[in-house]
Amino acid sequence: MLKQKQLIKDSMTSLLTLNGLIGIVMLVGSQSLFASQSSHRPAGAPSYCNGQRITIWGSGRSDDLVGTQYGDVIWAGAGDDTIRGRGGNDIICGGAGNDLIYGGNGSDLILGGSGNDVIYGGRGNDYIVGNPGADRIYGNQGNDYLHGSEGSDTILGNEGADLIQGGSQSDYIDGGLGSDRIYGDGGNDTIKGGRGNDYLHGGNDNDHISGNSGSDRIYGGYGDDIMEGNSGRDWLFGSEGNDTFKGGSGSDVCFDKINRQKTKIGC
Repeated sequence: MLKQKQLIKDSMTSLLTLNGLIGIVMLVGSQSLFASQSSHRPAGAPSYCNGQRITIWGSGRSDDLVGTQYGDVIWAGAGDDTIRGRGGNDIICGGAGNDLIYGGNGSDLILGGSGNDVIYGGRGNDYIVGNPGADRIYGNQGNDYLHGSEGSDTILGNEGADLIQGGSQSDYIDGGLGSDRIYGDGGNDTIKGGRGNDYLHGGNDNDHISGNSGSDRIYGGYGDDIMEGNSGRDWLFGSEGNDTFKGGSGSDVCFDKINRQKTKIGC
């Protein structure tokens, strides 16, 4: 049991902790300092993240920032940071750099910022936006909103009924368990609905869309799309372009929006 003002130093990681509750807020030399829940703002750093007052700041270098079991507002700034929100409904702004972000328990709002980020939502209904860069986003448990934004992203919804948007470039999206709504938007996307009754929309460009198990509704959008229903009674809707329909097992229905050359298999 830690006493109120007891400090512990880990010689392998050069960390200082206070009460075992509060996260690292700023690098000092080669060490990471744990402070009170409301840390001091570095010169030039913002006061707000997504409209909320920041409680934990990074240094602008490569920091290791850890939140509390409460709802923290964390701003990492520049550098390749590791951020752990822990418990509570956190707001995390990764900033520039290739960040590794763990939301932890609670319904978190996470903005990756520019750079190639890896973001884990954890338990709770999370709202995650990768922003510019080739990001990897994992929703994990909960009904999450996941948006890759700019860059070729990999987005995995995992458990829950998720709402997923790919963004402007070619993304890989897998909804996982639950009845998901997935929009590829721009780029040549690969979209997999996973288990559940999914709504899948490719958007612009040439997409490959698979419903997998469940009764899915698949919309190719513009471009030369490949749509696969797989198991379950699926509805496949073509649009502009030379689309390919593969119904799979189950009594599937395929619609051509315009009378162009289409390939139909198992519909």
